[in-house]
Amino acid sequence: MMMTESQNILKSRGTRTVIVLLLFYAVLAGRFAILHQIGTYGVETDFYGLYAPDVLRLLNGEAVQERDHGPGYTLLALPVTAMLGDVFSAAKLLSYLSYLITLIFSFLLFRLLLGRETALAAVLFTGSILLPYSFIATIDIVFTAFCILSIWVLLKYFTDQKRRFLFLAIAGVLSGFTTLIRYNGLLLLIGGLFGILILNGEKQLWNRIRHAVVYAIFFFLPILPWEVWLATVEKNVSSPGLSQALAWEYYGPGGRFDGDQRMAVVENRVDLRYSSFGEYLRHEPFHFILHYGKNVLTYISDLYDAFLPFPAAHLSFVGLFVLLLAGSKWAIFPLAFPLVGYLGAALVHFYSRYFLITVPFLALGVGIFFFHDRLKPLWNTNRLSRWMVFGLFVLTFANVFRINFVKARETIRAEPLHLVHIAQELKEKAGKDDILLSRKPHLAFLAGLRYRYFPPLKDVESVVRFMRRENIRFLLYGDVEASFRKELRDFMTPDSVRIFFWPVVIDSASKTIVYQLKEDIGGVQ
Repeated sequence: MMMTESQNILKSRGTRTVIVLLLFYAVLAGRFAILHQIGTYGVETDFYGLYAPDVLRLLNGEAVQERDHGPGYTLLALPVTAMLGDVFSAAKLLSYLSYLITLIFSFLLFRLLLGRETALAAVLFTGSILLPYSFIATIDIVFTAFCILSIWVLLKYFTDQKRRFLFLAIAGVLSGFTTLIRYNGLLLLIGGLFGILILNGEKQLWNRIRHAVVYAIFFFLPILPWEVWLATVEKNVSSPGLSQALAWEYYGPGGRFDGDQRMAVVENRVDLRYSSFGEYLRHEPFHFILHYGKNVLTYISDLYDAFLPFPAAHLSFVGLFVLLLAGSKWAIFPLAFPLVGYLGAALVHFYSRYFLITVPFLALGVGIFFFHDRLKPLWNTNRLSRWMVFGLFVLTFANVFRINFVKARETIRAEPLHLVHIAQELKEKAGKDDILLSRKPHLAFLAGLRYRYFPPLKDVESVVRFMRRENIRFLLYGDVEASFRKELRDFMTPDSVRIFFWPVVIDSASKTIVYQLKEDIGGVQ
């Protein structure tokens, strides 16, 4: 059917609106990326401790050492680092591009399913919620972008009959590579197989099974080399970090699994009841069901609290409920992916970044509330109701945007900038084979040293014994360390520990000191 002039105008205006919206978020996120000079002590700890060193190892022709995730993120960062000459800048660029990809393909996905207005509203809220993740060095936003892109390509398989096997193959490979970024990418396999086998328009069961097999084969193509390498070289295909997280959550002390606690598990400083999570499941399946069920139910409120402040959370809940009641099977189909992702992430402790894949769909619920065909007639009864709904929309967005803009700004303010010049001074006094003992890996990476985690030790003498045993030469201590290692506050005054340590770098502004352990001293064995 020929498009009328009015439809052309609407389409043109809609396109301009999308472009303006994307440019707004692109400029805003880009500004934060420029201001972001060094990773904070939060999630970017993983970047300095795991991913950045692996990128440099690959550049030097060495094997990666991170096992809790596949090599997907490292492989993406490798050519960007080679191009820019700096791994932190490469990570920021990856996050920035992933943020924009998430917005673009969320719009394309939701427009295909529910129309332009709903898609625009969803992207408007998604852009604000994900803004604090758009410039930090983390795999979370990169994983989210690949998930959304994979879901969109898979939907093209269902809607494009001429090139469906091409899209099916691309979707499989993309989904498999996404799993190499984070193993939660299995949600794409489960959700994809559900759509192909259950929702597929193919009447013949054999055809649906054949398509499912093709999708699974292409899904495992990028994963297989990594798993073969782990099996042959490492003799183990499991994720030790995941095992530790599950152990802590279900039969350890419980609660959030933070840095010091994780490292305590790694160093066997936590008394766990079972030697493996599988052993726990065999002995206490009922306890696992109760614990996991509690997680699934309670994390829903945590999820909304983390991403959608009042009243956005309530509007999103209503919108998604309306979609389930009144939406077509194809409109509902994409919800299978965040649902499976949520159920998978709920296995362990709650961190909002584990659930970023749900953000575009939570935002979609808000868009549905305001623009779904079943609800719009209720808001358009008269001029007063239209203005009230418009006011609610503006206030809802303003609150979401304000909170996330503040989060992004606080990230910039939390940067440990003092480490930059400390690293420059430390480089002059240390060699690349020297080891730095610290709670966080930032300074060791910036100074080109080897990093060793600073375990909870009871006194200065125990620190000396530990450093001698592990052949560690340098130690970092400051206000941050003092808040977590209160028993060692003597390190805040160099004179108190001068019998064992030389202060080689002192930053008075941040109250941070780098010590060098003295050689050939007695008194501590």
